Amino acid sequence: MKRLLIISNNPLSPETNNGQMLLSNLARYSPKCLANFFIADSFPTNQYCSTFFRITDREVLRLGIFKNLGQTLEPRKDGIPTLSVSKKRRTSLTMLGRHFLWTLAHPIGRKLLSWAQSFRPDAILLQIGDSPFVIDAAVKLVKKIGVPLIVYNTENYYIKRHDFIDQKIRRSLWFLLFFHFLKRSYKKVSDATWIHLTPEIEKEYRTAFPNAKHHSIASSYSLLPMAYVPQSNRFSLCYFGNFGLGRYEQLLGIGRICEKINPQIQIHFFGNLSAEQKDNLAHFNNIVYHGFAHLDSIWAFCAANVDLLLHTESFSEYSKIDLVDSFSTKVANCLNSGLPFLCYLPGSLNLSNYLKRTDACFVCNSEKELSDSLAMAYKNTTYRMSKIPNALLVAKNNHSPDANALHFKKIIDETIENNQIFNIVK
Repeated sequence: MKRLLIISNNPLSPETNNGQMLLSNLARYSPKCLANFFIADSFPTNQYCSTFFRITDREVLRLGIFKNLGQTLEPRKDGIPTLSVSKKRRTSLTMLGRHFLWTLAHPIGRKLLSWAQSFRPDAILLQIGDSPFVIDAAVKLVKKIGVPLIVYNTENYYIKRHDFIDQKIRRSLWFLLFFHFLKRSYKKVSDATWIHLTPEIEKEYRTAFPNAKHHSIASSYSLLPMAYVPQSNRFSLCYFGNFGLGRYEQLLGIGRICEKINPQIQIHFFGNLSAEQKDNLAHFNNIVYHGFAHLDSIWAFCAANVDLLLHTESFSEYSKIDLVDSFSTKVANCLNSGLPFLCYLPGSLNLSNYLKRTDACFVCNSEKELSDSLAMAYKNTTYRMSKIPNALLVAKNNHSPDANALHFKKIIDETIENNQIFNIVK
């Protein structure tokens, strides 16, 4: 079996969204055939890769220029990952300074190169993001080791024309300078083999990088369908996941609508909320906050207590632009859950278009549509369950973990067998 050296921000783990998707796609690889170089101040678990190497911002700041940075890490024996959570808000200026520090530090030293060469990878798999120095590190390793590069891409950072760091439509001078370096780094891998999350992102990058080989593989489900049995005296909803990006405010709006339909309708929240957000929930008698819980526990709760799963995105002008290509990692599981599923999001987003086109769930693009759908789902069990058969079919056809992992491996194998050593664009 071919050996892959994975370069990412976080250690390969199902605790992050990108980690979930990448691990699912790598299901046909044995851990002994995977190695991971990452930069977050975190520790990996033991079941996903045979060896790990880490360089952190702290090392770069402390040790400075031309030092032999990094260390080989042993996975935690308890199998529980320790993921870094940055308490500092990212800005274009801090991202720019971080890029300069990493560039000056020359992180590809003897330690990292020796570790990479001893693993003897057949290819390097880069989980690309918005850190230009990580892309530059991948390019340098490819040049020194002489193996093909495969880029795994879940975002449209190169295509965006707004300030996605400071989350503003108008771009500041600092952002424009940072974006200049990010685009320059992206261009260095513009001839590589790319695997994108959605066909829409693939189409955009085909136009931007016509010399690359492009593919797309959707997110996969990891959940087996449940048998939904409606209860005559119950109608409860559930949202779990990220409450940022304006989703919290949208969910409170859903709570108000449900209260008007029937004050007895409950909405269950799973995830991390700030102290202020928790305090605001005191004004809602129909919202039950459970805090953070692992996905297995959440799905067990949903199977026994929930009649409608929720996903939402903000309707702010910034979100309509920034999230146009976003595809939440939980959507595939919701489609395959066997439970009714409703999405409340702007109609301009590709996710909305996909779910409408496939008729896989209730899609609401306005408050009136949301109010009407919730009222119908509450009153009419047949209506509530009407999307389930098609949702399961869409999950089977488009989000199968077996099919996606097979496709992912085929792309990598063909890239290696064809010896597609890409031309690094200066």
